[in-house]
Amino acid sequence: MRVINCFVIICLLFVVNACSDSGDSIPKTGDYFVRANPWLFYFVDGEGNDLLSLKQGSVLPMVYEEKGGKPQIVPENVDEDKSYSYKGNQHTVGYDSRVGKHFWTTSISGNQGYVDKKLYVVFNETEIDSIQVKFKFYREGCVGGDGICVDIVRLDYNNTTVIKNDDYVSGKGIWITREAGKVSVTTK
Repeated sequence: MRVINCFVIICLLFVVNACSDSGDSIPKTGDYFVRANPWLFYFVDGEGNDLLSLKQGSVLPMVYEEKGGKPQIVPENVDEDKSYSYKGNQHTVGYDSRVGKHFWTTSISGNQGYVDKKLYVVFNETEIDSIQVKFKFYREGCVGGDGICVDIVRLDYNNTTVIKNDDYVSGKGIWITREAGKVSVTTK
């Protein structure tokens, strides 16, 4: 009987310890953060022609947390042969000589403790795309940021998965093709 009682007590202690807050949980503070990323987005038409340009007056994509934002217009005195960063360096357009097209990069924003986020990409005043992100928060190995790190475990562009576990699905780029009012998304 004593052995059974000891076994029950040990099991209860194990269960209580497993259920207690170890301090490793990520609080849902909702604090805003912005995560930089290396992913290159290429916008082309149905014939593969580049839709991005750094010529004065050209329209560049912007990301917003709600629908209704406006795209960025390339201002005067932007060097077409260099990269151009805008909206506090959260977006960049540059030229990729490897593929002969302009690319776009964007930071991804989120809120601490919330794993899902939907953002809207305004490419022009009539076409609005969506980015859906799933984050993973963790503490192990983190320095700074209150000891909380975040990875992007999935990123969908217009409901097409293009990023899994912080990596490109195929590694070379995310291609957004706009043709006759339709948008297709691929990774190459």
